[in-house]
Amino acid sequence: MLLVQKEKAFLNICSELHITAKKILPEHGERKISELLMLPECSSAQENSESDFPEVLVFSGFSDTELDRFLAAYKEQGLQPIALKAVATPFNMNWTLKALLTELEKEHRQLNR
Repeated sequence: MLLVQKEKAFLNICSELHITAKKILPEHGERKISELLMLPECSSAQENSESDFPEVLVFSGFSDTELDRFLAAYKEQGLQPIALKAVATPFNMNWTLKALLTELEKEHRQLNR
């Protein structure tokens, strides 16, 4: 239930800031980041039974100002932080979601030592 409430708050932030949100699911693990950007827009919160799938944010097409605005709004809502974040770049667009998550988790562990 908490995840659904968090997702609703997340989607409200996106709506207020005119950001298109797309839901990444465990079954997308072998899809490339470029393919995930083509997913349909996520318009409502849904219960997700996969509790071991890490939360991740992948930003695409954001200016620095837009990214700062989103992160500030997210923090203002008091939502639990999402540790794994990435910006889609020409370098990682052909990576699979699984490869991106592996790299993000590795970086997160190194930063938290």
